[in-house]
Amino acid sequence: MNAGEKVTPQQSLQVDVESLYERCALVANDDDAEQCLSEIGKVLEEIVDSRSRGQLFMCRAKVHANRWRTRNAFQDVMAASDLFEEARDEQLATDAESLAAAYASRLGEYALASELAAKSILALETITDEHLIVEVTNRLGIFCYSCLDYDRAIEQFEVSLDVAERLGDDAKIFRARYNITDALLLSVRQLPIMETYERTKRVQHAERLVQQLTSAGMPEMNRQLGSHRLRAEVLCEMGHPKEALEVLERHRTEGGEVLASAQRAALATVEARAMRLTGRAKNAVSVATRAVELAMGSDDEHEIMLTLQERANCKEAAGDLAGALCDERAVNARMRSIQHRQTRQVVQQLWSRTDLEREHKRLTKTTENAIREAEEDVVTGIGNRRRLERVLATSPIDPLIDIAIVIADIDHFKKVNDAFGHGVGDVVLRRLGKLFRDELRSVQEVVRYGGDEFVFVMPGMAFDAARIFAERLRSNIERRPWGKEAPGLKVTVSFGVACGPLADWQTVLVSADIALYAAKRRGRNAVEGAQSHTPIAIGPKTTNKL
Repeated sequence: MNAGEKVTPQQSLQVDVESLYERCALVANDDDAEQCLSEIGKVLEEIVDSRSRGQLFMCRAKVHANRWRTRNAFQDVMAASDLFEEARDEQLATDAESLAAAYASRLGEYALASELAAKSILALETITDEHLIVEVTNRLGIFCYSCLDYDRAIEQFEVSLDVAERLGDDAKIFRARYNITDALLLSVRQLPIMETYERTKRVQHAERLVQQLTSAGMPEMNRQLGSHRLRAEVLCEMGHPKEALEVLERHRTEGGEVLASAQRAALATVEARAMRLTGRAKNAVSVATRAVELAMGSDDEHEIMLTLQERANCKEAAGDLAGALCDERAVNARMRSIQHRQTRQVVQQLWSRTDLEREHKRLTKTTENAIREAEEDVVTGIGNRRRLERVLATSPIDPLIDIAIVIADIDHFKKVNDAFGHGVGDVVLRRLGKLFRDELRSVQEVVRYGGDEFVFVMPGMAFDAARIFAERLRSNIERRPWGKEAPGLKVTVSFGVACGPLADWQTVLVSADIALYAAKRRGRNAVEGAQSHTPIAIGPKTTNKL
């Protein structure tokens, strides 16, 4: 697409995003960058699809990253993340969030970076695309690197390397080796001087990786990232700063140019260090100052502090103790600023999470109330049929355990309503509901199953015990002085009892219902039990007709 070509919505949907991203990744100068940004801007003016817009923001972020405009890159990636979320594309959202975590950590926004990194770590458990795994683990390594946890950074870079090698992706293999080397060299500086063996082992590992980088046959990536800078770093750690300067000078005279802005600052930093170690402290201060100036334009807190620290070392070596102290104070001030931002972010997150938790509790309570209301019988205050079915279907109890189910039916309840009125009928229902509920233990349940039917569910109760339980209830109900509720009122109840495995509760319920009808045929005010659908009668014989 030409820079001046007008883009229609139909054309914009056909933009080769992968090709565009590769071109953005190779931006070498300001002219190339402006051309890419102009092209992306024109497409963004026309396109409305969330997913496509998000991909274009990712392309633009890459241009900003190559120009070491970390904050601009971060803002674009966050915008892309929101668009991918809107488009419900989980993989692209993870891609953007992991990159945002890396950029946020470079900016010193560690609280936000940690939140984004946590989401990326969890997403790794479900990602199947190995190309995305390479990217996410590499960015998690950058996050750890920026947080000064170089050991964990190395772990993440090595995961990225393993997957890249499995895919045979030479560019990603090169990048992972480069990042591991960089983190190894910085980790050495964190080790106490007395840990000579560990320091030597890490430096030797870094040296082997540098050799692999320079012999990989990828001159463009070596030039863009500046592998010779890592070689100079290794030589400084090995105590050969003069040779380090020779490497840097040879590369400069051969016309080598580091394209990435971030690497130019790192290159100046190692040059300043090598000069300082060879006794050229005053010259080192000048070079270190150039490194600081390059880093300052990036908003990259990690790199700024590294360059300031090296300049402080150079000034101290040059005898400028006041200048060294000034740079040390600048480093400390930046650390305090980061800590201040972190504190504010943590407080903000606390309030946000408190609001979310409060809303979650409110919704939970509302949901629980709605479930309770939907599963509660209005008249008796005990559960209804919905509750019974949910309890039986979702019970945490071992499904192989036996349960007893008892069905109770009020004898001639219609006659009670007709003779005494529905108000008295409701009183009878409430009294029975309370009586039944008071008889149960915590693991047992009773519900009003229909108009005048109640169902008991009793896990682990044997058939004989359930039958005795039902008989006791029948007898208590029969003896109760119902005349207190209404003169002449008498209430009796018939019961059907069955027992079987919880996993087959529907069959047990049917068996209990069959037993109940056997009790009714027997004349009511009776208990019938059914095992394997065989009715077993107990209780007094009556001559009542159906």
